[in-house]
Amino acid sequence: MSFTCGLCGGATYKKLPYYYVQNGKRIQGVRCLSCGLTTVHPKPPKEEIASLYDDTYFKSDYHCGHREGSYEEEAINPEQVEALHRLKRLAPPGKLLEIGAAGGKFLIEAKAAGYEVKGVEISADACGQARGLGLDVFCGELSDAKLPEGTFQAAYMGDVLEHLHSPLLELREVFRVLSKGGVLCVSCPTNIGLLSSRIGLFIYGWLGRERLSPIPPYHLYEFMPGHIRQLLEKAGFKVIRVERRIIPPWKISLRGSIIEKAGKLLFHWPNCVITSLTGRMGDRVTVFAKKP
Repeated sequence: MSFTCGLCGGATYKKLPYYYVQNGKRIQGVRCLSCGLTTVHPKPPKEEIASLYDDTYFKSDYHCGHREGSYEEEAINPEQVEALHRLKRLAPPGKLLEIGAAGGKFLIEAKAAGYEVKGVEISADACGQARGLGLDVFCGELSDAKLPEGTFQAAYMGDVLEHLHSPLLELREVFRVLSKGGVLCVSCPTNIGLLSSRIGLFIYGWLGRERLSPIPPYHLYEFMPGHIRQLLEKAGFKVIRVERRIIPPWKISLRGSIIEKAGKLLFHWPNCVITSLTGRMGDRVTVFAKKP
């Protein structure tokens, strides 16, 4: 099956030493040789991707294997609250769209902050939960919602971009439905840039070994901050702010063998120092962009 990079359109890639198995099919981690974006090949069909986000996902695995916890039991996280406050300063309350609304916790906060809110969510189970709270949430992809052009003054995508089959197409649709001067906030994990990830991939590659991921291929992409900037600019946005951070060692999830867990913890401490001093090699990024 041919490969086409979702960012630059490149046709060649390098295999990375990890893979998934989904519905009996092998899905390889790869890196585009043209732009360096990490993704999977081949990508599962959209209907298979949507099937991953059922009721079980939100009850036990909505952190995608990074830590345990139920969506229903956890409060809105501080990063989302901070993003909402920043959005409110950049885009005074009007209409706000959340792409990947889950059960509606962010929309509830945005509504309390003065926004008129609407959500889009591919999980039927999560849509049912959000609608039960009286929220207007479309069940499906943003392109299927057929929203009017220039409708929203603000949009939010929290931990969504890495799950999308075609992130550039989705961002172009967000651009279309935002009004002129509208602001988009994108928040993503950037785990592939961590010191432990870089060293782990190097060691596995050097040993000629591969690791089977213990979770489904939730993340179709592993972004670095520069890749997110490029995607936004290709979609027509002007990036106005990039915030990088790292989860502290006492809050990270440890998976894999004892050696892998020890290595991740060992390298995470100096990684925190590097990130705090330089802003580089973090595991979270939040980007704000404006429609000119």
